[in-house]
Amino acid sequence: MFLILQAILGYVTVDLDNAPWTVSLHLFMALIFTITLITIGFVWWQEQSGLPHHIKLLEVILELVRLTLVKLALAISAPDRFASVKSAFRRTAPVR
Repeated sequence: MFLILQAILGYVTVDLDNAPWTVSLHLFMALIFTITLITIGFVWWQEQSGLPHHIKLLEVILELVRLTLVKLALAISAPDRFASVKSAFRRTAPVR
């Protein structure tokens, strides 16, 4: 499903001459697709018997994935907020 949607978004992105919103959506879906594959791999890995306990870090990894997705969604949905943060860094005097 994600792969088909990603292909359709790729077509739309190229057809609209790389409009910024299509590129952002295409990138977002690519990241969701990748995170989904990684999560499925980790879930499968956790269910394998014989793994040492310290290797089973699924909860920590999934929390990191969730936080990354939240940050990505915020960056895509509110780019003007992040632009103001970038401009605040530009206003500081350069260190000589």
